[in-house]
Amino acid sequence: MVKNIMFAKTSELGKKTILFKIIYNLAVLVGNKQIEVDCVCSKEETIVIDTQKPFSVTATIADMQFQPIQEVIENNPFLVMVYINCISPWPIHILNSKFILTKDYCLADDCFMSQVKE
Repeated sequence: MVKNIMFAKTSELGKKTILFKIIYNLAVLVGNKQIEVDCVCSKEETIVIDTQKPFSVTATIADMQFQPIQEVIENNPFLVMVYINCISPWPIHILNSKFILTKDYCLADDCFMSQVKE
């Protein structure tokens, strides 16, 4: 028995139909003389899966005292607090996260690391 794990990725939510087709060679002994015949066989299986959103990501902007702010003022440091909420019916383990800034912004210090709890 051959067993393979497959991963699928979709960019849209909803029901997805996946067609699996396996092609394999099989040697069969035929007749009284046991003549070996090579056969090419195939099997198709279709499954329907429901794709769901795995998590939601929201962000809030706060001042350095963690108070929410509505706008960012030039040369005033601010915090971006990102919240990752698992909404999947299955458990998801996020190993790490990354927040990429555009060239218009820079870090206030070099001590930046993921706050994802393991």
